[in-house]
Amino acid sequence: MPIYEYHCNDCGADFERLLKRSDEKVSCDCGNEKVTRRLSVFAPHVAAGAGRKKSGMPGPACETCKLAGGSCGLA
Repeated sequence: MPIYEYHCNDCGADFERLLKRSDEKVSCDCGNEKVTRRLSVFAPHVAAGAGRKKSGMPGPACETCKLAGGSCGLA
């Protein structure tokens, strides 16, 4: 079952839902059904203590826009 990310067009909340079918109705906790499905970004699991090595992995996400490695230029 895929996990989808959504944004509520009413209250502005971002949330995830685990759906059995992609055509299921989705609503925010505020009750609004006008939500936008967002692109979900893959996040690999890294073992504890295994820091980034010189592998070309991007740096931490920007606090403003959440893009990895500060690629937005705001970091």
